[in-house]
Amino acid sequence: MNYINYYRMWLPDIMEPEGGTWCYMGQGEDGLLYQLNWSYKPEDIEELDTLQAYQEWGYKIEKL
Repeated sequence: MNYINYYRMWLPDIMEPEGGTWCYMGQGEDGLLYQLNWSYKPEDIEELDTLQAYQEWGYKIEKL
């Protein structure tokens, strides 16, 4: 897949010593964010969301 932008998103996790971890994402031409190095099945695509949705939900996202 070709990505038009790359981001990192902070995922809070109380089990992590730092309180969370960075997840690296690529934005597809369809506007959805895909976790890099993840093998998606067709049914997984329905669960993906846009950058704007993650921002509205309060996730910390930085463009790379």
